[in-house]
Amino acid sequence: MLMDFLQLNNLRGLLVGDFCKDIFIYGKCDRLSPEAPVPVFCETRRVATEGMAGNVKNNFQQFTDSFDFIFSGENCVKTRFIEQSSNQHILRVDEEFGFHEIRLPDNLQQYDYYIISDYCKGSITDNVIMEILKQKKLVFVDSKRRDLSIFDKSIIKINKKEKLKCKAVNEENLIVTLGSQGASWRNTIFETEKVEVRDVSGAGDTFFASFIAKFLTTNSFSKSIQFANKCSTSVVRKSGTSTVNLSEILR
Repeated sequence: MLMDFLQLNNLRGLLVGDFCKDIFIYGKCDRLSPEAPVPVFCETRRVATEGMAGNVKNNFQQFTDSFDFIFSGENCVKTRFIEQSSNQHILRVDEEFGFHEIRLPDNLQQYDYYIISDYCKGSITDNVIMEILKQKKLVFVDSKRRDLSIFDKSIIKINKKEKLKCKAVNEENLIVTLGSQGASWRNTIFETEKVEVRDVSGAGDTFFASFIAKFLTTNSFSKSIQFANKCSTSVVRKSGTSTVNLSEILR
């Protein structure tokens, strides 16, 4: 399998998307505040990683470095407070600054495929999307837009909650992740292994990146979904935003 992914080095991709820094603050909640009936959080450690499109990038880099990354949201920070003994998220604080329309390179035609990681922060505008689609090459999309019609001929990944709210035109190329149930495509459910879940943060990004890597080497929806299920299952067993470890998958 490892040799298969070496093929990706012969291709050049472009990843565009919304970026943030993910900060996970772990601590103890052993008592209530005397000032109000709220738990007192005592920090023990913190971990900082790249989130949103940054997490897609980090996961995709496990398969190839042959792609460029253009992003917006340099000052966006998502901070999660987590009770360490239970791994329970007790609070998330978002600071959303620095989003602007992404500026694409003039030589878009140089790329063999495109990846759009759209968290609907305003940086992936219709103009950006149309410029990419005009290249008439393979486009992979993960978007939180409610109307996905602009991505008509692209391969789209969304989750089951987003599916309930969105208008998707091309069901033939639509993949829906179902959490612990796996993923569905063309009315077929691809089940995944049942595991103990520690943290689902970023699991959708892992699925997305892993699916793309496998699809580019096999051109098979079913093989790529099964592989992406395996990769996302491996990261939900870990705390925080994690990236797929290819050696673990191969074992």
